[in-house]
Amino acid sequence: MARNTFYADAGTTFEDVLTAAAAADTLIMGATLVNIDGTTAATATVRYTDSSDSDTPKEIAVNVSVAGGDNADIVSKPVLLKAGDKLQISASAASDIAISGWTETFDA
Repeated sequence: MARNTFYADAGTTFEDVLTAAAAADTLIMGATLVNIDGTTAATATVRYTDSSDSDTPKEIAVNVSVAGGDNADIVSKPVLLKAGDKLQISASAASDIAISGWTETFDA
């Protein structure tokens, strides 16, 4: 088992935050949206793509509004990513929202 952290700024189109490693299962144990703009509210959507289902997106949090300088926890229970699945984020304004969190990875 390995524990890792992740962090990424959101753009206005979906961008990859992390990709689950080949031959491993990755649990997203916690994730927080942070409004790094500090003054203006912004929204974000977080999803993962399912590599075993033609990369079909599965939403984790949709249009979550985060006030300027505030944050919002979006993962209250672990989310399982299988090999090749990707965590992605998009926001209503570029460079206003970031996502941070931590994972645990297990050999499949």
